[in-house]
Amino acid sequence: MPPKKRKQDDVKLEPVIDHARSAIEHISHCTMEELRLVFEAARRRQDRLSMLAANRFEPGDTVTWKGKSGAQLTGTVDKINKKTIGVTTFGPLLDQWTVSALLLKKVE
Repeated sequence: MPPKKRKQDDVKLEPVIDHARSAIEHISHCTMEELRLVFEAARRRQDRLSMLAANRFEPGDTVTWKGKSGAQLTGTVDKINKKTIGVTTFGPLLDQWTVSALLLKKVE
């Protein structure tokens, strides 16, 4: 007799990528006006996520992120803008950076 299935085995988790594939499939059939509406909705959602991310930080927080070259950078939050964070990096050169709040991770 096969082992009994646990309740959680019956739950099928839908990966996030399936939502993206579904959206892309629908977008491929949109008119220009519908595409404009989709673009505006996506921009508003991205702005909202950026603002929510910026609200997680306070001046003086130590943060880390990956720079354009892939190097891991660490710095201190100086200023919080609507969607970006002003950061001063550590090290011999005190550089000023303006980083998207979505890219930053708070160092505990």
